[in-house]
Amino acid sequence: MKPFFSIITCTFNPDSKMLLRVISSVLNQETNSEYEFLIIDNNSTNDFLNNSIIKKKIESSSKIRIIKEDKQGLVYARISGVTNSNGEVIVFVDDDNELNRNYLEGVRKLISEFPKVKAWGAGRINVDLFEGAESWVKKYMMSFYQQRDFSKTQFGNSAEWLDYYPVGSGLTIFKDSFRDYNVSFNTGQITSTGRKGDSLASGEDSQIIWTIIKNNEFVGSSPLLQLTHIIPRKRTTLEYLRKLNFNLSLSFFTSYKEIFNSDFKSLKKPNYKTFLGLFLKSLKSTHFNISDSLKIFQVNKMWYLGYIKYLESDKHNLTIK
Repeated sequence: MKPFFSIITCTFNPDSKMLLRVISSVLNQETNSEYEFLIIDNNSTNDFLNNSIIKKKIESSSKIRIIKEDKQGLVYARISGVTNSNGEVIVFVDDDNELNRNYLEGVRKLISEFPKVKAWGAGRINVDLFEGAESWVKKYMMSFYQQRDFSKTQFGNSAEWLDYYPVGSGLTIFKDSFRDYNVSFNTGQITSTGRKGDSLASGEDSQIIWTIIKNNEFVGSSPLLQLTHIIPRKRTTLEYLRKLNFNLSLSFFTSYKEIFNSDFKSLKKPNYKTFLGLFLKSLKSTHFNISDSLKIFQVNKMWYLGYIKYLESDKHNLTIK
């Protein structure tokens, strides 16, 4: 029987323990819907497929197919997955996403109730810092790992970025909508390739969402969709978070420009007053804990530095106010 869902996990040199949690969560879905599970190996070099436990999991399930994609970049892996899929609805499950048991049933219910919504995301994302993290990260940085806990289903199609728009983790999209995005990417209208190897470049998730919105269709998220975002300790360092926020910012503004051929908002170029205000806000948020405030400030200022990089790019020829 043809599957209704195609679950696609794109991976590059995954952590075996984390990937096993992902695979188990997919295979343990409590659903009456037919689904297939495609694992896209994006040019990995760590031989993860020969891990004895992973190998056994794969060989014991008729749902799993392994696809090799040698062209480096998350977008190429996703396109390869969709091209090789048989389902009507695509569920992107990152190699650090552990789905709730009724994730697919939640999607099915949402599709039935809200047919005009073409992409859904998890409304509840729990973050598992399974190897631990410093206290300031746990207290102030969880939003960088997509943590959210929405109490209601929300959707919209404003050409901006609302807090309930779907994030990459658990992103669910109709195959036809993804094809529209694919056409724009293949013709060079949009260029974000997502993460390549160890790069923290991003933007492909937002371009998928904005492509749907540009077509006057809707996107949303719901607490019916829940998952756990598994974060290793190496992704909780100050250096990592600074680099992450810079790349998120640069990719965000560039991606919006490519989709809508306009700037995101009438933002002014940051100056010393901007950064002074940002530091004072950091101080206030920590009740004047200097050590934590400095770390938060270092991370948050990278968003503005990414925006400055975007503004100064010759590609955009923008007027800086």
